[in-house]
Amino acid sequence: MGEEPAEQGGDLANALVDRYTLAAVFGVAPSSISRFVANGILRRAEPGKFALAECVQAYVTMKAGKVPQGDVARRQKADADLAELKAAQMAGKLLDAREVEREWSATCRDLRAAILALPGRLSARLPHLGHADLAAVDSELREALAALGGADD
Repeated sequence: MGEEPAEQGGDLANALVDRYTLAAVFGVAPSSISRFVANGILRRAEPGKFALAECVQAYVTMKAGKVPQGDVARRQKADADLAELKAAQMAGKLLDAREVEREWSATCRDLRAAILALPGRLSARLPHLGHADLAAVDSELREALAALGGADD
């Protein structure tokens, strides 16, 4: 009689079509095909061409509301993460990294200055300490600060 259905299906399974044909098959505007590509729902088999069978399966999966795969899932997760961050920022739960860095830098500078002032304060409170003792304390404090990344002055 004619060709068997499996052979006909084989031809369609390997068919490459342009976005206008694919849009006609789906009953959507060609711009929708471009949007599906941008969202990771459809992919081009080669420049300007789509594998018909693969795209029909992807479109049916999308229309059935199944869990999105690949780029669509990553994009949705990124959008959700961004929305969470914006909500946290609006609620005042996020800190500005530059402001935190400024505050910590000021705190570290103040701490360093207080530590470097210790030998002078000790000489006033403990007059029995000699110059060599105070020099040893000063040296130890400077070495500790240097080990923590501070300057030697």
